[in-house]
Formats: sequence, C-alpha cells, structure tokens
Amino acid sequence: MSIGYLAKDIECLLSELDENLSELKAILKDHISQKVINAANDKLSEVILLAERIKTSKISYKLEIEVSNSHTQSLHSKKLIQYEETFKEFMVLVEHYTNQLREISTCESIEEKLKHESRAKKLIVWGDKVQDKTQESINNMTKITTDAERIGDDIMRDLERQTETLNRVQRNFSNVDNNVTTAKMAVNAIAKSILRDKFVKVMLIGILILSIACVCVYLITSSFNESNNNKGFRDKGHGRGPPPSDQNTPFKENLQSS
Repeated sequence: MSIGYLAKDIECLLSELDENLSELKAILKDHISQKVINAANDKLSEVILLAERIKTSKISYKLEIEVSNSHTQSLHSKKLIQYEETFKEFMVLVEHYTNQLREISTCESIEEKLKHESRAKKLIVWGDKVQDKTQESINNMTKITTDAERIGDDIMRDLERQTETLNRVQRNFSNVDNNVTTAKMAVNAIAKSILRDKFVKVMLIGILILSIACVCVYLITSSFNESNNNKGFRDKGHGRGPPPSDQNTPFKENLQSS
C-alpha cells in the first residue's frame, strides 16, 4: 500500500471522526432521556471504532515513512505530526464526551432510582389507603351481614306465626267443609222427603180424580140405562113390549140415600 494512499485514508478517517464527534455533541445537547443515552452510546461506539482504525492506519503510515527516502520522510513526517495532534485533540473530545455520557448515565440511574423510590412510596401510601378502604368495606359488610341475619330471624319468626295461622284457617276450612257436607246431606234428605210427600199427594189426587171419574162414568151409565128402561116401558105400554123392570131401583135408592 502506497504512503500517499495511507495519508488520504488517515485524513478520511479523521474527517469521519470529526463528523461523528459533532453528531455526538449534538445528541448530548438534546433533552436527556433513556433514548438519547442509548443513541449517544451507539455513536460513541462508532467513534471509538474509528479511533482504533486511525491508530492502525497511523502505525502503517509511520512504517511506510521510515522506509521511504529522506524527502518523502520529511514531508510525511510533518503530516504525521499534524495527524497525531489532530487525533489527540479528537481523543480529548472523545474522553470528555465519554465522561459526560457516564455522568449522564449515572445521573439518569440515580434519577430513575429516585423515581422508583418515589413511585414505591406512592404505591405504599396508595396501598395503605386501599387497605383502609378495604377494612372499612369489610366492617360495613360485617354490619350488613349482622343486620341481614337479624332481619332473617325476624322473618322466620313471622313465617312461623303465619304458618300457624294458616294451619288454623285450614282446620276451620275443614270444619266448614264438613258442615257444608252435612248440610248438603240434610238438604238432600229434606228434598227427597218433599219429593216423596209430593209423590204421595199426587198419587192421592190421582186416585181421587180416578174415583170421581169412575163415579161420574157410573152415574152417566146408570142415567143412560135408566133412560133406556123408561123408553122401553113406554113402548110396552103402547104394545111394543113388556114393561120395564125395577132392577135398578134399589141401587138408585141406595145412591140417593148416600
């Protein structure tokens, strides 16, 4: 590898190192957060890698200068001195940014620790409040449970009294039902007796009517026979037949006497 190429490589690496240091400086100027710290660490790693590459290139460049002629040695030795001075300045900045980043990380850790402690204290206070509220809720629930048990006992006693009342009412209904059944039987017996009496009366009336009808028929028949006998007697008186007999006379006398 030629000495000129090594010189250009060192210059490019120094320029790239300068750009990375500027970017690192810009990152550290931002509001400090965990994201910024991570980005600064990444950029610092790139800077350190470039510094190692520059060191390797300087060693190679120095070796090439030693084996070159006097004129080339004089020219490139001055460049090497300039490169080393520039590199030292950059390394001072690298060390400064490294210390700054370390301090920021430490402060961030302390701040995070304080935040965690503050958060832990807040959680403890919140837990105490929650515990107090929970205990108060438990006390209220215990009181409500006691009241509910007392109300339940009162309800059970009321239900027992109501059950006894319902049993008495049921017994009264049973007695009323028995009385109603007895009354129905009595009414049925009375109705049967009334029907029997009516039937007897109807039979008697029928017999009476039949008797009257028979008497009427008998009277009508007797009257008809008597008229026939009288007619025959008249016919006999005129020579048309024998005089009527008096066979029905005793019956008529008996009927008139009755």
